[in-house]
Amino acid sequence: MIDAQWLENYDKLSSADRDLFAREVNTLLARTFLVRDRFDSAVGEIRASAAYRFVDRHFDLFSDYLALAGWHLVKDRHYGVIYVESDYGQNRRRLNLFQTLVLFCLRLIYDEEREKLTLSNEIQTTSFEVAARLMNLEARRRKPADRDIQEALKLLSHHQVIQKIDGSWTDEQARLLILPSILFVLPNQKIADVYRQLNPSDGEDKEEPQPEEADLEADADFGDETWQTESEEKGDLWPST
Repeated sequence: MIDAQWLENYDKLSSADRDLFAREVNTLLARTFLVRDRFDSAVGEIRASAAYRFVDRHFDLFSDYLALAGWHLVKDRHYGVIYVESDYGQNRRRLNLFQTLVLFCLRLIYDEEREKLTLSNEIQTTSFEVAARLMNLEARRRKPADRDIQEALKLLSHHQVIQKIDGSWTDEQARLLILPSILFVLPNQKIADVYRQLNPSDGEDKEEPQPEEADLEADADFGDETWQTESEEKGDLWPST
């Protein structure tokens, strides 16, 4: 909590660092995650994020400050991820069904590729590969609309779950970096639940599957936005849970 020691430590920051402190507090509330290792287009390789290093270096300052407003700051050193959680379960960005399925496919790709690249937490893919995975799901019998995939990927990029390395969002071969923050958006238990609902056992009554939608911590203004896919407008997707 804010006390004399916190104020003393804050006062030691330079004017530039105080501005950076305010900026990164807003980034965390608006985008949920900070990921340590990101692609640096200036040098063409993955490097440690300056923003992540700053928050990591002053973690207690950020944690105590956010705690005043009911936010819990979490850090996972192994994966290099810092993120916020609301102590009141509010300000959450709820993904619709199509966005949940895109997230599900990205997590599958991440897990499969990570087994091949044991020394890296960052996995590359393309929107074409994501579309192919979607078509392999029982519920997808045709190629999803490009617009729907692009909007879902843009949303996940905003929250630093993926990062576009090159090309444009309309280029289905543009490279995408799947960041380790995906492990915290869709943890093992949730991915298992989605998989079971997509693939019910033969011994169970096969009802229309309804995979659990995922939650993203998000800024309230962003969370008020609505996203609707072309398929939803036609009413041929599963109902939300």
